[in-house]
Amino acid sequence: MAFKIEVTGVIGALVALGVASTAQADTVNVGMAYAQTGWMEAYDGDGAGMVELWIEKVNAEGGVLGNQLNLLTADTKTDRIEGAKAAQRLLDDDVQLMIVSADYDFGSPAALQAQKAGIIAVSLGAGDPKMGVIGVGPYVFTAAVAAQLEGAVMADWGIEKMGFKKGYQLIDETN
Repeated sequence: MAFKIEVTGVIGALVALGVASTAQADTVNVGMAYAQTGWMEAYDGDGAGMVELWIEKVNAEGGVLGNQLNLLTADTKTDRIEGAKAAQRLLDDDVQLMIVSADYDFGSPAALQAQKAGIIAVSLGAGDPKMGVIGVGPYVFTAAVAAQLEGAVMADWGIEKMGFKKGYQLIDETN
């Protein structure tokens, strides 16, 4: 039997992978452990809203491999320990895919719980290369490009388009 799946973006591809690798059920639980409160909500809120819209769209078009997606959420409260607890609550609800906060420091505790359970986890936008195979583990991905790629692209633009010969690095030590 051949399947034709149209997926968009990292999250869509990973949902399809997760659905294809699980027993075929009518519903696939997608867990989203993200900051609904605290200062990280400003970074997670829009991405979480887009996930909700994407799931609505996918379900309206018949789901993934005929399975409807059921979104379950848990508030990490902009706290690393709460992030791990939120992910564990979602895992207790049998999620097949975990979506985590957009920052490595606050998303990795939840992603680690998913990794330990053998569940795919996707960050809403962490740019740290540790949010993935070389860091948290082989079941963890990010919907963003790595931060060092952003720097390389800016440097290339500066050299090629602007003729810059030297760079300046501003170091923010507030973290």
